[in-house]
Amino acid sequence: MPNINSFLSSPLFNEIFLAIKFSCMVISFVLAVAIMILLYKASWFKDKYVEDYTEFLTYRPFGVKKGFKKWVRVAKMIETGQEQECKLAIIEADDLLKEVLQKMGYKQDLLEEILEKIDPKVLPSVEKITEAHKIRNYIIRNPDYTVTPVQARNIIRIYQKALTELEML
Repeated sequence: MPNINSFLSSPLFNEIFLAIKFSCMVISFVLAVAIMILLYKASWFKDKYVEDYTEFLTYRPFGVKKGFKKWVRVAKMIETGQEQECKLAIIEADDLLKEVLQKMGYKQDLLEEILEKIDPKVLPSVEKITEAHKIRNYIIRNPDYTVTPVQARNIIRIYQKALTELEML
């Protein structure tokens, strides 16, 4: 019967043990990468950690950069002074506000529903936004509805004020 000590010190055992160690290291690396990918894809991890740390480190709410880019596009549209561009700017500004409010936790599908539920302490200009949203609905439902560049700028200022109150601009 072979001696176990002689087997443990043999070159064959060392080769087998090295192969097992290497296999375990590869499997560990693959599993660690898989865990990182799953954590990145999981929304709860992003909601719980990434957004909080991003807000803490940048001193701004999460997603401000994306919203700011959309707002710059709205501002460029309104500056053209063309009626169609002004209408589109109002629609885009309304959609941006809805996105921001939904990210804040208001889960309603329609902005009207969100505006009904929102506390005026959170959004002091809620009444003006409601009026601006009604004009946006007129634009959507009636393509012949005319909006002057001055009216459009005033409406965009209302949305800008609301986004500023929500600390998104």
